[in-house]
Amino acid sequence: MSITYLTGLDYNESFAPTFRPATLLIIMAMAAFEDLELRSEDITSAFTNGDLDEEIYMKQPEGFHIGGPNKVCRLRKSLYCLKQYAQQWDKKLHSVLTELVFKRIESGCSDYIYFNGEVCIIFPIYVDNITLVTKSPAAIDKYAQLLSQHFICCDFGATRGWPTRTLKLQQCQFILDTLEMYSMNDCKPVQTPLPPKLALSHSMAPH
Repeated sequence: MSITYLTGLDYNESFAPTFRPATLLIIMAMAAFEDLELRSEDITSAFTNGDLDEEIYMKQPEGFHIGGPNKVCRLRKSLYCLKQYAQQWDKKLHSVLTELVFKRIESGCSDYIYFNGEVCIIFPIYVDNITLVTKSPAAIDKYAQLLSQHFICCDFGATRGWPTRTLKLQQCQFILDTLEMYSMNDCKPVQTPLPPKLALSHSMAPH
């Protein structure tokens, strides 16, 4: 079954802001140099938190029926199949952060900052992945707890800058997930895919 969505009627915008790569690099450099605390969290089923502005109805899921078999339900919350789910999630998160006195940075619509004269918290967002960056471990604990009152959060724990003021970023889990996706999780690792200093020529190319 195909569904046709009309822009301006069924939805208006269909994106969720993400921080720029340069922003992440600047924040990581600041964290390393200032020895800041970092904590990464993932919002579980984030897009289902968005409140719908449009009037949308759907058939009841299989095995869940109230009333007759032809009765439909009006959606109050967003679902992953909708065009506007990402945008509605962004609006919801923005309203929560505004309530917690965070301010959105004008130059980056997915970057927030909190400052009360003593504590400063930088809050970059990548869709449903968030990071709290600050000098105060107590502030991270406090605002992580406040966020958990609004959303179901998966806490990846805190990471502190090393004494050498450097940070090491890795994507171990992403690599493992990618290998599993292509059924290569049992493959034998090698240091490089080709021998070091191997010189390639046109004669080696397949014909």
